[in-house]
Amino acid sequence: MTTPTFKAISGNYKISDIKVKGTVDGYGSEFCQKLNEDGSWGQDYYYLTEENTGMPTGWYKDSSAGEAVTDDDTVKEGEALSFSVGCDFQMVFAGQVNKEKPEITIPGGGFVMAGNPTPVAVKISDLIVVGEVGGYGNEFGQKLNEDGSWGQDYYYLTEENTGMPTGWYKDSSAGEPVTDEDVLLPGEALSISAESGFTLKFPSAM
Repeated sequence: MTTPTFKAISGNYKISDIKVKGTVDGYGSEFCQKLNEDGSWGQDYYYLTEENTGMPTGWYKDSSAGEAVTDDDTVKEGEALSFSVGCDFQMVFAGQVNKEKPEITIPGGGFVMAGNPTPVAVKISDLIVVGEVGGYGNEFGQKLNEDGSWGQDYYYLTEENTGMPTGWYKDSSAGEPVTDEDVLLPGEALSISAESGFTLKFPSAM
């Protein structure tokens, strides 16, 4: 899961502006997928090459290159994409650094993939939650390991409901708070489950 680390000059970040660097098979094995607000999987985007498909190299909405992406195919700031790749490659994002503190809206009642939209690492402890949350451990984020397996969970708990200082913990019983080693790298994302909607604020990259 990853998200663009720079802000679009205007509007949202276009899928067509995500550049791929490196050797890819170009048959549709490299694709990404959006997650709808209700937690269901949404639109797929396939990276195809002219060498292997006969169509102009770029992003398409289907693996047969029948429908190219348009300017309406975008990701919002902090919105992450889930990638499946057949080989190693790099994605190159271009744009401007957000000089303010990025804010991501997390809808309640489902899952959302939200990532670090800045070009610097951010501590989990520096992620600020704004809004009414349950605070019992129903608001949590989970990392995805490089092999595609689910990794570390992070739970947002409140003092009102747990008796422990409000903040992020590695378990829902507030037994182990996060440390400075718990970070989101540039573009790295969490799969977030939220019982109620809230706003997730990132620190400024400037």
